Amino acid sequence: SLPGETGIAYVVIALRDADGQPPIVELLAEITGLPVEEARDGMEVLADHVYVAPTDSLVQMAEGKFQVEPAGNLEHPRGAIDTFFYSLAEERQTGAIGILLSGNGTDGTLGLKAISDFGGMTVVQDPETAAFNAKPRSGATLGVADRVLAPDRILPEILNYSRHLQT
Repeated sequence: SLPGETGIAYVVIALRDADGQPPIVELLAEITGLPVEEARDGMEVLADHVYVAPTDSLVQMAEGKFQVEPAGNLEHPRGAIDTFFYSLAEERQTGAIGILLSGNGTDGTLGLKAISDFGGMTVVQDPETAAFNAKPRSGATLGVADRVLAPDRILPEILNYSRHLQT
């Protein structure tokens, strides 16, 4: 349900594709009218585009571009979501929006704290609505989420925040 022009770039860090399912780039391209592509090293991040992190990689942002490297890099002890959120927080500060959805584990929780510390907005899916609630429960209970929302309430909230920043 993404509107055509929001001024926001959307980055999806999916930890793995479901077995037997089409790649997430194809799935997202079918349900949104925005351009969807895999993030590549050195690629400029553009508004009103959806980017998907390559499988088994760490994606970061620096100077408006992606930095993509294999996930096995020992210089980054954080998980893939935390790694991206930390770089997003430093890069965009109050303009950063981190959203943590259904999943197992706690990857993303510390990254949400970094976004919050830099003045950005943090949203966690209501754990009661999540198929796998460990990840959103971690973000919701540790106090790093500005909002804990059902999925259908997340987009309106981030669009309101984006409009607030633009004014």
